[in-house]
Amino acid sequence: MPTNIEHYDLSGRRAVVVGANTPAGSAIAAALTKAGATVSSVDATEDAGAAGNAVERARDELGGLEIAVSASDLFFAKPIAEVTDAELARVTAANFSVPFAVARAASGALAESGSGRLILVSHVLGERGVTNTSAYGAAHAATQSLVRTLSQELGPQGTVVNGISLGWMEWMQDRLDPADQEAMRATRFPIMKRTGTGEDVGPMAVWLSGTGAGYVSGQIFTIDGGLLQHL
Repeated sequence: MPTNIEHYDLSGRRAVVVGANTPAGSAIAAALTKAGATVSSVDATEDAGAAGNAVERARDELGGLEIAVSASDLFFAKPIAEVTDAELARVTAANFSVPFAVARAASGALAESGSGRLILVSHVLGERGVTNTSAYGAAHAATQSLVRTLSQELGPQGTVVNGISLGWMEWMQDRLDPADQEAMRATRFPIMKRTGTGEDVGPMAVWLSGTGAGYVSGQIFTIDGGLLQHL
C-alpha cells in the first residue's frame, strides 16, 4: 500500500486509553480523537482490577475495540535499602500490573477486530539504570518485556503490539533534585537540547494505531530526544 494520509486516518476505529489524565495519556487520547477515532478515556489507576474493568466497560459501551492504550505512570525514587514492600507493590502495580491488566482485558476484543493495536507507554529507565530508581525502572522494564512477549502471542490473531518509551518530558520537572548530579544527566544529555512534549507523543500513537504500522510489532519506540545515546 503506498504511503498516504489514509495511514493516519482512524475514522470508525474505537479506542480506550487508560491513564488519559496523565500528560502522555492526554496527548494520546487527543491525537487519536483528532485522527477520527472514538476514544473512551479512563483516568490512571494503581488498581489492576479497576483498569481491566474499565477496559471491559469501554469495549461494551463502544461495541468493540480496535485500539487499546495504557499510559499509566507513577514515578518513584529511593535507595533500594529504604524501599518498603508497600512502596514496591504500589510502583509495580501502577507501572506494570495496570498495563498487563489493560492488555489482558483488551486482547479478546482486539482479536475480534482482526486489526487490533495495543500500545503500552513506558519509560527509558526501563532500559537504562539511574541511581535510586531500581523499583521504577524494573517495573517499566517488565512492561517493555510484555510488549515483546505479547507481540508473539497476539500476532497470530491480527493484533500488533508496540511500546512508546518516554525520556525527559516537560511534565517531569519535579522528579529531579538539582543537587543530584547523577539524576541531572537526564536534562544534560538529550541531543535535541529540550524536554519532550505531548505533541511529540501523540503522533507516534496515531501512526502505531493506523494502517501504516500493520507489519510493525514487538517494538519499543523511544521518544527521548536522543537521551539514550548518552545516558
